[in-house]
Amino acid sequence: MTFVTYGQQNDMWQSVIAGGRLEETTTESIATETLQGLERVHIPLVDIFGRPPRDVQFEFYRLVPDELSGRKELSTAI
Repeated sequence: MTFVTYGQQNDMWQSVIAGGRLEETTTESIATETLQGLERVHIPLVDIFGRPPRDVQFEFYRLVPDELSGRKELSTAI
């Protein structure tokens, strides 16, 4: 499994690529820090299920990375 994320900081882009395996999580295995981090996550409301989200059962997985890489834009100003 590969996860890619990107963003901009100071008008310059950067990205991170993590590759590894997915591991199912349990309520007991989720650290408090992880739950606090989820409070900062914005998940856009998109209806792809054809039924109300409250009627859809979700499962949560964690990516256990064995490869990490990234790229960033460098200034070419002289």
